[in-house]
Amino acid sequence: MQLRRKINVLVQYISWQIQSYEQPDCLDIQGFLTLLQQIKHNPKTITAYHRQEMSVDENQDIYVIIEGFLLFALSDQITNLIDIRIFFDSTVAECRMRRYRRRKKILDTISDEQVIIPDDYQQWFDYLVWKEYLKRRDLQIKNAEKIFHWNEYQQKQYRQLDAYIDQRLKEMTKDHK
Repeated sequence: MQLRRKINVLVQYISWQIQSYEQPDCLDIQGFLTLLQQIKHNPKTITAYHRQEMSVDENQDIYVIIEGFLLFALSDQITNLIDIRIFFDSTVAECRMRRYRRRKKILDTISDEQVIIPDDYQQWFDYLVWKEYLKRRDLQIKNAEKIFHWNEYQQKQYRQLDAYIDQRLKEMTKDHK
């Protein structure tokens, strides 16, 4: 029985490797770069699909907010287009829980202690997602301008983060005038 379980886990791991967007090799980095450049430098040329929730005023600066755990490790060109580069450092347990809650759309009213993460999900996360994160963690930290550690934003207390973003936006707005 143990051998069958190990083979099953190995097969799952291999299939995750093939179908995963957790690795930069699986992403359309050039397409993302092109879209980001269009948004930043020529927003009127982007497709109607990408412009659905964006109004374009040529007299205003455009600030793009992007979330992604490999974002600063994709390419220097992408990193250089990001105005405020914030990195959230966390633990494997916290990242796994957040990802699982988001994927399963678990309400905030349910505590983490009530959430049971299945073994196959935990293995996928630990052996693929977290492994890829650790490979690029140092590069991400090097490319970030500000690092927030887990204890600075736990319990959804984002005051320090909000204050930092407000400060940076004021600096950027002042620099563009």
